[in-house]
Amino acid sequence: METLMSKPVKDRKKIIYALFGREPVGLRIIKAIKDIEKEGKKARLIEIRKKGIPSVSLHCRLPYLLDSGIVVVGYSDPNKMGRMDTYYKVNRDYEWVAKLTE
Repeated sequence: METLMSKPVKDRKKIIYALFGREPVGLRIIKAIKDIEKEGKKARLIEIRKKGIPSVSLHCRLPYLLDSGIVVVGYSDPNKMGRMDTYYKVNRDYEWVAKLTE
């Protein structure tokens, strides 16, 4: 089964635009991805965590996530794999955590 995570980053950007629109969350997500890519790192959507709710993956909880409007952006770096070291406040009501995974 094809998921959002299995698609190339450039395709994910288009999907995010389509799903979330360009204002306000969609643009913030894309900006975060671009900021990471400017540093020479490969950006990828990874995991979403809503305050008080266990973290869930994007592709398996998409309907719920669309309702909550929360998405996390992370980056892949061989020297930092497995560490939770990137944070983005996309919405002041929620805390977004980018968790690096294998």
